[in-house]
Formats: sequence, structure tokens, C-alpha cells
Amino acid sequence: MMLMRKYGYIFLVGSLIAGCASGPVHETGWSQVDNPHDGLWQDADEVPFRFVLEQTWGVEEGPEEFLLSRIWEIQVDDDGNIYILNNGAGELSSFNAQGGHRWTVGRIGQGPGEFRRVSSMIYDGSEHILIFNQSGSRIDRFTLEGEYVDSHSTERLGHSSLRGVGMLNAETIVAKDSPSGIFGIEIVIISTKGDWSTVTSYIIDQSGDLEIPMAVSVGPDVDVLGGLIVNSHVSEYIFEFRDTTGVVLSRVTRNVEKLIRPGFHYDGTTTITVSLATLETLLSVGGEYFMAVGSWPAYPFDPDKVAESIHNQSSSEVPSAFESTIDLFNGQFELLYALTTPDNTHQDFEKVIGSDSAGKIYAIMKTDFPQIGRFRVEVTPPLKTSDR
Repeated sequence: MMLMRKYGYIFLVGSLIAGCASGPVHETGWSQVDNPHDGLWQDADEVPFRFVLEQTWGVEEGPEEFLLSRIWEIQVDDDGNIYILNNGAGELSSFNAQGGHRWTVGRIGQGPGEFRRVSSMIYDGSEHILIFNQSGSRIDRFTLEGEYVDSHSTERLGHSSLRGVGMLNAETIVAKDSPSGIFGIEIVIISTKGDWSTVTSYIIDQSGDLEIPMAVSVGPDVDVLGGLIVNSHVSEYIFEFRDTTGVVLSRVTRNVEKLIRPGFHYDGTTTITVSLATLETLLSVGGEYFMAVGSWPAYPFDPDKVAESIHNQSSSEVPSAFESTIDLFNGQFELLYALTTPDNTHQDFEKVIGSDSAGKIYAIMKTDFPQIGRFRVEVTPPLKTSDR
């Protein structure tokens, strides 16, 4: 799973907001699950799920190889080995599931095995870690033992800046590009057979009726779940499951009104884009459950006025209170419980950044030094009234 951002200001001319398991069954065609604001277990006496810390990576003091600096991306292979990219130092490190250091490779540069402005990385599900290097203009392959294999130009594939999303299968990459002038993304399907090639691509446009400046480039979170491409929405609580042609096969919603679109402001010279509300794609947790993470201001706001205020270096319109939600769904994507907390973080961690094939989640810890934690999600269905 790629690094996910909880919230933040996105300033610049052209910017983007960066997001496992089987998805809904689609044999009968279109399906939709519309969830209310509260879950089926919302009246439980206690929160029906908890996060149990199993392992951490990164120490405050110790050997250099165990010290983490800027945590940019992580991936986890099927054996539980973790791969951590330190974009600032140009290094890719791997640790085993018990926290032991396996290897560190790379340095800042543009040559083979070197890193500069890495946009993302993905695990191909079998033998390689794929690094979207040099601002996403090159995909580098490394073995799970840290050996550089080869590089492939994304410009030859028709794109100058790609971010990796995931794998549809062992030979098919899902990546994304950032079109200008819309709230949306371009999905790019890449075949790694023989001489790598682009199979197809399509654009997901969530702009609605808005006229958006060409400098704006903000899109939803995207991942690959159960052989389908799933995206969230930039302004509504919606998850859409798509095939490789972009056709929406299923949709999951929740009745939440605080997830407001990004704002933008153009002063005649530059454009500023601000996103204060986010919805990250679904994670598979605890075997038969799914989890979603969202964050938004605690009270209504005008997104364009916020962008203008920040552009003018003022805080008059910027919300000061936020809330976050961790939502638990069952296998049919029915909302079971919404855990809403003040601010943008959970009491056990700072930010969820992915999950693995066993349903464990990985998160940035609340420490004064960079640290990643692996958590087991324990779900305890509440007792029925008749069982109490």
C-alpha cells in the first residue's frame, strides 16, 4: 500500500494528494451500498475494535541502520518484510517482520540504483519492488534482496510523471497521472510483458460543474483491491470500484456532509490549491473486515475562501478544529462502526500508511523520532440484546 496523507495544505501550480483485499462480488453487475451516518454497531457499549501494536521500526538512539529519517513510502512483502524509502537521503531500506535490518541501498543521484524525487513505490506481489523514480519519469526494479535490476522510462509510455498505485496481477501495473484543470486523476494500466507498454488509460473527473484553473491538479486516493481499481472522492464519502476500462461496477457511500471539496484561488499570477478534507481508500483488516480513514474540519467552511486566506498569508478563514474518522465495514461494505475523534490523529498512532496481505495495518507512530508501527486489528462484535 502506498503512503497516504491524512490532510494538509496543497499549494503550488499543479499538485496532488496521494492510497487491500478482495472487493465486492460483481457477477450480477452494478451494485451500490448506501450507508447512513452511523453504523450498525454504533450503539455498542464499547468501541468494537482496537489496534494491538505488534512491532515497530525506527529507534531514537542506536545503530545507524535502525535510525529512520524522512519516511516517504513503505511496502510490505508476503513474508512481512518491510521496505522503507527515505527520499531525503536517497536510500531504500528493508527490515524483517521482527524488526531486524536486512539491507540498505541507494544514494541521491540519477544513475542506476540511485534515487532522486521518488514519487512512489509498489511491491509487484512476487519478486520486485518497483520505484517510481526521478519525479515519476522512470520505474526502477529492485529484487527483494536490494539488487538493482533495470529501469523503464515512463515518458516512452506516454507519461512524464507517474505514481504507482498497485498490481492487477504479476504482469500488470496500475499507475496514476495528474491531469491539470480538474479534480481528478488519470489511471494508466501498464503491461510488464517483454518491452513494457501502456495497455490503456482513462480519466476520473470529479470536478462537477466547477470551472477549475488549468494550474489545479488534485485527485482522489486510489488503490487496487481484489483485482479492481477503487477510488475515493475528493468531496463526497464515496468509494467506486472500476474495471480496467474505467467502468464503475460498484459504489459504497456513507451519509457524511463534512467532506468538502478542495478550494482554489487565482490572483492573476499564481494559483493556490488547498485540501482540508480527505478520504482514503479502503484497507482490508482483521480478515473479514474493511477500514476507511477520513479527516475534515469540525465545522462548515468555504474552501475557496480558505485558499484565498492562505494565499494572502492570513488565517482568518482557516478552520482551527478538525476531526477524523476510522470507519469499520463488514465484507458486504455495510458500515459497522464510525470511530470519530477530535483533531487529525488516533490515540494509538499519527497516520495510517498501509496494510499487508495478512490484514495488519502500518502507521506513523506518535513519537518524537521517525517510527513505523504494525498493528493487529481486533474486532469484537457487540452482544445482541438477547445475549446480554
